[in-house]
Amino acid sequence: MKNLKINYKIVLIILCLTLINCKNKKFDDLGSYDIIFPSEVKYNDKQFGKINIDFPFDTISLNQKDRRYTFLYLGVFRRQKKMSLVELKKQQLDTFVMLNENIIPFEIYFNKKGKLKLDGYISDQVILDSFYPNGDSRIITHEVRIIKDIEVIE
Repeated sequence: MKNLKINYKIVLIILCLTLINCKNKKFDDLGSYDIIFPSEVKYNDKQFGKINIDFPFDTISLNQKDRRYTFLYLGVFRRQKKMSLVELKKQQLDTFVMLNENIIPFEIYFNKKGKLKLDGYISDQVILDSFYPNGDSRIITHEVRIIKDIEVIE
């Protein structure tokens, strides 16, 4: 019975540490991302941020002809209601590209005050050249929605 109490405490500690560790990281069913960006920014200021990603395409072994492209499409909106991905793709969005392994840097200029949303999505594409026996390529795309509430102050 004593071993059961000790095991229960260990499981509880591990669970608590896991929850604390993952508080900023967002999980998708096929990967995760972490937005490094302040929740409060100044009006008429340019703010730099980055998104660390861990997507399933990270595990694909690419040969010399295969290519991977990862883009961040991001905008600033006053809307409180979440747009669908189809609606979001019709909006004017800034485009950023992954330069380093699993990091997408971005910069946003804030010319509106109040409560705003950074809203966008990450599109991760792998092009497998000569995937099929006839030499045709295959494109695999994974898209993940990115949303963060921002307060723009004077």
